[in-house]
Amino acid sequence: MISGYEDTILSFYEYEYDKEPIVETLYDHINAGLKFAKKIKGSKLLKNFLSDIAERNNLSYSELIYWFKKAIDYSIVLHDIGKIYYQSSIVKKKDREYLVFTGHELLSALITRKLFFKYLKNIDVSDEKIDYFRSVFQFPVVFSILFHHHAMNISRRRKAIDNYLVIKDITPYLDNLRETLFFIDKDYRDDILNITYEIAKTKLPKVKLEINGLLKETWRYYINGGYGSKILLFLLSLLLTLDYKSCVKRGDSETKFKKVIERYYLILSQTI
Repeated sequence: MISGYEDTILSFYEYEYDKEPIVETLYDHINAGLKFAKKIKGSKLLKNFLSDIAERNNLSYSELIYWFKKAIDYSIVLHDIGKIYYQSSIVKKKDREYLVFTGHELLSALITRKLFFKYLKNIDVSDEKIDYFRSVFQFPVVFSILFHHHAMNISRRRKAIDNYLVIKDITPYLDNLRETLFFIDKDYRDDILNITYEIAKTKLPKVKLEINGLLKETWRYYINGGYGSKILLFLLSLLLTLDYKSCVKRGDSETKFKKVIERYYLILSQTI
C-alpha cells in the first residue's frame, strides 16, 4: 500500500525522492478515458465501420452501434481493474520507488470473462442471440482488455505475474472499486466485486491455469470469429488510444508514440 492511499486503487504511482510523487487513481484514469471516448462515439469513422459490418452481414445497424458503444465503455471501465491486486507491488531503487502492474491486463480480462459467463448463464435467449452477444460485445471487450499492453509479448507478461503479483487482502479497496464501477450497469457491480474478491482468495497456480484457458479461447475465437474479429481489432485500437490519452497525470514527454496516438485520436474523433 502507498501511504495516504490505503483504501484507494492507484493506476500509476512513481516517486523520485527529490520530487513530488506522481499519483493517478484508477477512478480518475477511467473517468478521463470515458470523456475522451465521447468524441469517438459520434465519429464518422466509427459509423462507417459499423455500417459496413451491418450491411455485409445482414445485421441491424442501430442494434450494432448500441452494443459497440457499450463495449467501448466496458473496455475502458474494466481494462485496469486487475491493478487492484498490485497495490503492494512496490519496487524501490536508490533514488525512486514505483508501483509495477505487469500482467494486470490478464487479470482484468479474467474478471471480465467471468462476468460475461455469469451473465450468459442466467439469461434465457436463443443460441443465435448468444452468438451475436459474443461477437459484438463479449469477445471484443475481453480481447481488447487482454491485449491492450504489448500484445506481441503476452507470454513474458504472463510469466511476470510470478514476480510482481502481490495479492494481499483487497477488502480495503472494495468500496473504492464500487465507486469506480459507478460508470457501468448497476446489475453488474456486485457481480464484479464478488468475482474480484474470489480471485484474490484463489491460489495463484489455479489463476494462471484460468488465464491460459482464457488466452486459448480468445485466440480461437479471433481465428474463427468472422465479422466479430474485425470488431474486436477495431475496439482494441480504440482502447489503446483511449488508455494512453487518459494517462493525464504521468508527465508530458513528447514521444513518437504519443504523437501517433494524438494523430490517430484526431482521425477517430472526426465527425464530418
